[in-house]
Amino acid sequence: MMNKYKFDITWSAEDEGFIAICPEFSGLSAFGKTRAKALGEAEIALKLFIESYVEDGEQLPEPQTVQNYSGQIRLRLPKSLHARAAKMAAEDAVSLNQYISLAVEARTSGQEVGRRISREVKDQLVYLKPQYRRIEHLRMTSGDTSEVIQRANTGSEYAN
Repeated sequence: MMNKYKFDITWSAEDEGFIAICPEFSGLSAFGKTRAKALGEAEIALKLFIESYVEDGEQLPEPQTVQNYSGQIRLRLPKSLHARAAKMAAEDAVSLNQYISLAVEARTSGQEVGRRISREVKDQLVYLKPQYRRIEHLRMTSGDTSEVIQRANTGSEYAN
């Protein structure tokens, strides 16, 4: 059963190594300086996770499997939306099926582009030049204790 579970392996710049996770088991992750080492450590962790589940009488999660898609779906629409879509397809001189396919493609492509842009913006914020960061010192007081916390402010007022 163990060899049916999938592992995702990603590079961690912060840890300077690879992190392997098994999506079916929340909390299972392993580190390695190489992909092979991360995978090996994750396989050991998975074995221990499975043993723990069995000892506790818990049911093991179902392994993810490859999904096969036929390319066909059954779609129900409100009558008014169906009519508008059919009218627009006719105006574009395409079938309703092709019109809906193009609409789904446009929506999914747009969302992927949005995710990529969002990731790039976040990555760029991490690499802002130090002279454009302002460090704020905040004093946190709780009961008898007090500590100073530094917080980086990367607001737009520091951009070129």
